[in-house]
Formats: sequence, structure tokens, C-alpha cells
Amino acid sequence: MLFQIYGEKRRQFSLVRNKPREIVEKVATDIERLLAKKRKALEKLASEAERLQKDHRWQDGIKEENIEYYNSKAEMDYDGEDIDSQMSLKLEFMYDPNFKNHVNYSHTAVQIPTDIYKGAPVILNELNWTQALERVFIENSRDDPSLLWQAFGSATGVTRYYPAAPWKAPDKIDLYDVRRRPWYIQGASSPKDMVILVDVSGSVSGLTLKLIKASVTEMLDTLSDDDYVNVARVSQLLLIEYLDVLGRPMVLAGRSAKQVQWTNVYQDALEEDLPEPVTLDFLDAEVEDSSKQEIRRQMIDGRSGEMTIKTLIKSIDERYIDEVTRMYSWTPINDTDYSLGLVLPPYSEYYIQADLSDVMLQLQYLQSLLPNSFESAGHVFLAPREYCKRLQMAENNTQFLADFLSLMVEISPESEDCDQGLIHNLILDSGILWNLATRVWQNKDLNTYGFLALFASTNGGVTRVYPNT
Repeated sequence: MLFQIYGEKRRQFSLVRNKPREIVEKVATDIERLLAKKRKALEKLASEAERLQKDHRWQDGIKEENIEYYNSKAEMDYDGEDIDSQMSLKLEFMYDPNFKNHVNYSHTAVQIPTDIYKGAPVILNELNWTQALERVFIENSRDDPSLLWQAFGSATGVTRYYPAAPWKAPDKIDLYDVRRRPWYIQGASSPKDMVILVDVSGSVSGLTLKLIKASVTEMLDTLSDDDYVNVARVSQLLLIEYLDVLGRPMVLAGRSAKQVQWTNVYQDALEEDLPEPVTLDFLDAEVEDSSKQEIRRQMIDGRSGEMTIKTLIKSIDERYIDEVTRMYSWTPINDTDYSLGLVLPPYSEYYIQADLSDVMLQLQYLQSLLPNSFESAGHVFLAPREYCKRLQMAENNTQFLADFLSLMVEISPESEDCDQGLIHNLILDSGILWNLATRVWQNKDLNTYGFLALFASTNGGVTRVYPNT
């Protein structure tokens, strides 16, 4: 019956053929532009940090009471009377759904590892000059509203991040140290030869010179059990401070070595209440064959291509294997290490594009989204998409639907503020599912079939569940 209803509305939409190569190239370009904004913000922050540190004058007599900053751990470090709380700025926070956190947009927050003395001169001087980075963070956020967390990590262990938010550690045990985070290590080091002097004789004069490549572990493997007594003298170097050494060639190389690096996707400490992102190899996600190995190699090499192949796929429960045809398209994202791929099944070769230029028809179909229709035709849910720039995401779908309908009263789907194609498809599908519910579902006794409820979802973003209860 659903097929029949779409046939009846055939003049209200057209079938358009997907062009996978164009789709993947367009999305890659959009991602490239988005990441270019992040790159610009990062380069601005790095440039300003270099200038500020160069101009900073070291102060031996600097005192903690001379530094004003928000200590993000002030409220979690100790119970009862807390010196840190007394020294920290007192800020007011407001909840922001984009951050899923309570934040303050006027200040940065500081996190200092638990094992570092906050009153040490090196820390206080670091806090002193990095305070000026607050302005850069705020300007970056203003220039690119899509920026979420911004962070500056120092070799001293100080982290300054924006916007300010209270620090939360699991079970109140804070083991976070910026110098151990993937983004800091990857940005502060590079492959190189290394020379390490190790005292294996027990005397200052008895030094053994070892030239190694790649890993300090290789050196340790060559030492005898007796030698490990003296390794403690350089152990603080196999842990944190070696990063200072590894970063020197990059500093000496000048601007040519200052390349923006993109890490793998991972969950950072500031992104709590969020699920761990999936990092999965392409060949682990699908049944491997020689064609997919070639696709993977071309993506790693930064090449574009497309291929239609017969392949095996696993069912969602991974109990069954089926042979299907799939269209693969891929292209690199310029100025990054990333490559974007798109896989389309044959049933996605075409898509529906609604043509609802008739305003009266739009209003008629929009009536089916009103809550007063739910009792007779079932409850409606809208996919949380950016139909219009003024339409904000809501905490629940009922509110999102209400906000959408209110906006449609104020503006037209053809407004520059809205995605006309997206809204036309939604309105068309809402009318079609209303027809399905009123012409078919209402005339069926669900108990006869042993059903509790019926539902239908469309590519346009509409889901209707019947009955409303």
C-alpha cells in the first residue's frame, strides 16, 4: 500500500540518480573547509604562544598570590578548607548542550597534574605568560563557532583550556597529564636518531656512548642486569622530559618543520558523558578481499577512485553472510592525512526529490505533523537534522517537532535560512505516512495479527508510530 500511495503522489516528486563520485568529493571539500578553520585557529594560537613566551621576562620572586587564574581542580582536590579554592578565581557557569557541560565563555581554565607543585617558579611563570592566550581562545571561538574545546599544553605540565569548566576525574583520582596525551606527544616529537649517555660503571668517568634509532627500549635491551642500577639516573628522561629533547630538531628546523598534525580519533579527558569513538580499520569493518585491499591502499596513498564490486557482507548479528553489489567511491581530504570513502548499495542508486512549490499543499501536509493528529493517526518523530539555521537541537523530539512547526509558521521552506530540499522531502513524507495511517492502519485490528504497534520511517526524516499509546 505504501508503494501505491507514493505512486499516487508521483507528480509531487522526481527520482534523481546519485553520483557517488560527486557526493564524496563535495563532502571531502566541506570537511576540508571545516578543518581549514581549525588549522587557522591552531596556527594563530601557536604563533601567539611563541611570541608571548619570547617576550616573557622570567621572575624569580613571583608568588602564587600574584597570579590570578581559575584552577579547574580547586573544588575536587581536597575536602573542607582548601587553599587552592582560596587562590582560584570564582566563576559562574552555564550549561551548553554543544559541550554537554557547564562552561564559562569569559575565562580559560587551568589544569595542573597532581604530582606537580603549583607554587614552583616554573609553574607560576608559565601561568603568568599563558594568561594572555585567553584572548586568542576567545577570538578563535568568535571567528569559528564550530570550535568546541581549545587547549594549550606546556612542557611544564600546565594545561590551559577554553571555555573554562570544572575539571572532573573518575573517582576523584586525577591522573591526567597533558604531556602523556596523544595530541601532545604527536605534536612535540618526530622520528630521529638519538644519543644517550648511560653510566654503567658506577663512576662519573665511566660513560658508555650508545647511538640508537627509533626507541629507547632498544638501548635498554642491550643493558645487563647490573647496568639497571644506574639507569635511574636517566629514567626521568624514558618518561616526560625526553619530549623536550625530541622537540628540539623541530624548533631548530624553523617554520618548515611546523606542520599541523592530525591525530586519530580518540576520547579526550574533557569529552566525558560521550561514548568512546570507534576507530576501526576499513578491512576490519567488512569482509576482506583483494578489491578492498586495493581500495584501502589507494586511500592511504591519497588517491581518488571508484569501483563497483560484488562482495560479502555480514548481517548485523554477524550470524549470516550474503553476496551483494556495492559501489565504492573515495577521495583524499586535502591538507590532512585523512581520506573519505562512500559505499552505496544498489537500492541507493536513486533518491526521491520532492517538488512542493504549492504552498497550500505544504500547509495540508504540515497539518499531519500537529499533535492533535497523534490520537487518530499515531505519534510522529522527526529526524534531528539542520532543516533551518534558526532551528536548534532540542533535548527531546517532542520539543524539536514543536519548534519546527513554530518556525514553519514564521518562515517559508524556500527561505535562504532553510534547506529547501530537506524540508520538502520531510513534508512530502509526512503527508504520505499520514495517508498510510488513516487509510490502512486505522482499518486493521492489530490484535488479529498479534501486533502491539506499527511504524514506518522514511528517508525524508519522518517516523510515525501507530497507535499513539
